Amino acid sequence: CLSGMDILLTVDPVNIHYILSSNFANYPKGMEFKKIFEVVGDSIFNVDSGLWEDMRNSSHAIFSNQDFQMFWVSTSISKLRQGLVPILENAADKNILVDLQDLFQRYLFDTSLILMAGYDPKCLSVEMPKVEFGDAVDGVSDGVFYRHVKPVFLWRLQYLIGVGVEKRLKRGLAVFDQLLEKIITAKREEINSHGTHHPSRGEAIDVLTYYVTMDTTKYKYLEPSDDRFIKDTILGFLIAARDTTSSALTWFFWLMSKNPEAINKIRQEVNKKMPRFDPADLEKLVYLHGAVCETLRLYPPVPFNHKSPAKP
Repeated sequence: CLSGMDILLTVDPVNIHYILSSNFANYPKGMEFKKIFEVVGDSIFNVDSGLWEDMRNSSHAIFSNQDFQMFWVSTSISKLRQGLVPILENAADKNILVDLQDLFQRYLFDTSLILMAGYDPKCLSVEMPKVEFGDAVDGVSDGVFYRHVKPVFLWRLQYLIGVGVEKRLKRGLAVFDQLLEKIITAKREEINSHGTHHPSRGEAIDVLTYYVTMDTTKYKYLEPSDDRFIKDTILGFLIAARDTTSSALTWFFWLMSKNPEAINKIRQEVNKKMPRFDPADLEKLVYLHGAVCETLRLYPPVPFNHKSPAKP
């Protein structure tokens, strides 16, 4: 392996169940993974043991929160109606080709940053503006990808002197650091000006607000008072949400374009079982769910899972 790592690949379901379930504790991400993904610091995707458990539990608490879920739905629908649909209608009216992956990345970037930090970067519009933050995400993602196939000494040297994809990665991190610094500072000032405030039931809540106002007595290793911890958490979630979901959506619609019969079945199912949009009715869309799962099977957004044995 050019990267200098000793790698064993497996697709055997028995091995995967053993590593990810029955003997999970013996398979942390490992030091090689942390070297490659050091750009996301102590986010949930780059930690193990006690900190990982605290991150998992706190993430589950916010993502399963009913108010957050309603905020998620309202944000997604709002961006769909006011951002994505107008662009597609304009393209259809003017017979313009559009890059669906770019559209989905913009859509996911806007909705994800709103949900993560309560900030709308407004990437999704008919004007299709140049997006500095989107370019920053691409720079970070590309840099991490190429670290898998380069010797560690080489990409570390490139990062140090600022050349190649490591230069883009470094620049992307700087852009996000400045953006998140402003957002976090503004959020802390807002909360401090109103005194200690825990969102009440029915009040929209984003991930940043949750962590800044969280009850730290419930967690041993989390440090929400540390801006670095908050930045790592938001950046990790943001990169994961944008790249994985936009990739899945792009492949899904590409497959649909090749299978008109499947499109007709999905339309019939939606019209019959969900005449009016209600998130509670999504579980009724069995065929659509199957089509999405088949897309993920054929073109998985995250095809690999890094693990390193703690013991032989």
